[in-house]
Amino acid sequence: MKSGSWKTTVLRRLIISFILIISPLYVLSLLLYDNSLKILRAEITSSMQSQVSSYMDNLEKEVQRIRKLELELINDRDINWMAVIPESLPIIEKVQTLLRIQKRLYALMNSSKYISDAYIMFPTEGKTVSATTIGEFDRGRFDLLRGFPLFPETVILYEGEAMYLTVPLPFTAVVEHPPLAVICIELSPGEFEAELSSMSANGEERLVLYNGSSGRIIASRYDREILEKLIPGEQPGTSADRIEINEDHYLVVSAASDYFKSVLVKYVPEQAVFKSIENFQRWYVLIILSGMIVIVIYAVYTHEYIHKPIRRLAQSFSQVKEGNFSIHIEHDHDDEFRYIYGQFNQMTAELGTLIEQVIRQKTLVQKSEMKQLQSQINPHFLYNSFFILNTMIQLGEYDSVGKFTVQLGKYFQFITRNSSDDIPLADEVEHARIYTEIQELRHSHHVQVDFAPLPAPFRQIRVPRLILQPLIENAFVHGMLKKNRMERLSVSFENDGPLYRIIVENSGECLSGTKLEEVRSRMNENIHGE
Repeated sequence: MKSGSWKTTVLRRLIISFILIISPLYVLSLLLYDNSLKILRAEITSSMQSQVSSYMDNLEKEVQRIRKLELELINDRDINWMAVIPESLPIIEKVQTLLRIQKRLYALMNSSKYISDAYIMFPTEGKTVSATTIGEFDRGRFDLLRGFPLFPETVILYEGEAMYLTVPLPFTAVVEHPPLAVICIELSPGEFEAELSSMSANGEERLVLYNGSSGRIIASRYDREILEKLIPGEQPGTSADRIEINEDHYLVVSAASDYFKSVLVKYVPEQAVFKSIENFQRWYVLIILSGMIVIVIYAVYTHEYIHKPIRRLAQSFSQVKEGNFSIHIEHDHDDEFRYIYGQFNQMTAELGTLIEQVIRQKTLVQKSEMKQLQSQINPHFLYNSFFILNTMIQLGEYDSVGKFTVQLGKYFQFITRNSSDDIPLADEVEHARIYTEIQELRHSHHVQVDFAPLPAPFRQIRVPRLILQPLIENAFVHGMLKKNRMERLSVSFENDGPLYRIIVENSGECLSGTKLEEVRSRMNENIHGE
């Protein structure tokens, strides 16, 4: 693009288009009011109604999300332990359990600005765990919360100025026995009021949230005289109306929620809406006709010189997203779009080259790592195999010697062969089976192996070399060979639809919860590190 080229720039087109639109509107705006009043009222009402409906939908979704998080606590293992069998927990584990519960409640409280507090009351343990403290059990509050119905008419429960979401544990309709715990979330009326105030576009608009079940009112401004006349007339659903209160006219819109049986009402004095246009009532028809002509011209002009180039660029980005880096686009006019198209073409070419280099490098690294893994031989396994072979010869077990040497030959032939990076699963399983038979022969006095046959659907699946034998070796070395008793190793296969599972199990000691978490953490670090 030439640095001095001005007459063909998009900026000039936009300036000319804006002048063509704003000039007649500005000149003819003095003529606007009388005939446009109804349309303007409808547009404003529609905008208010859309805003109210949107806020009510968002509020309903937020309360549903909070309720879902609260119900998920029912399945929390720590909460169930503290509610059902707290006496079976050692003191240290009990303290740790309470702290984990408090941590989860703290995360729940911080997940929404509408939550002022979240706590769980455990009558059996005599504790109340909140998001910020662990205190003594309050019998009076517990009796209040357990007295709420299990399936109330409205999901938000009101008691005085407080707003609750409660769940008993266990979550059941059986009422003969008191709950083992009560999960409670306190909602903040102040946050609801602040949110209603933030929705007011000017100082004249007012919003009211009214709960029909409890009669509770939350408002951005409490005009009692207006609220008394406004609220009783609202019905469930979405509506818009024009009402008169004390000789003042108001535009009123409302949206109802069946989920928590509440109605959100927004009202604004009609005078505040239309006061600024009272002098423009005689020129409406002219402004509409002129505006329509200008808008059509602007639309055609903008579509031709702005919308089409942008749409073409967006379509080109879509093709790049699908992997087409060879796309090339041109622009006929000497303006900003020609420069953008040129940069786009350069970017796609460089991006395609970079991706190709990254893929090639990653493939080479993976092949190198696999070759290195396949070339490793455990020296202790080799030494011990020769010692076993020597013992067999001395004892005259020549049949076993023959079988053992054939197995060793097949074993070392497989792991030192580098003809391909991946092989049929049948070959991999056969190698693992030979390794298992060698180990069983070496440790026949305390190892018993059950190696299932490979199902037919598994046989031709291509897999990386040496993915099964390390798992079996790990089961021998870390789970079985350190014990002096008879141990059992099992290798089996399962086909679950598109999933093919290879299961390696041993009868050694299970990993502790701490050790298992440590292994998972190290696996996650390796995955994210790659």
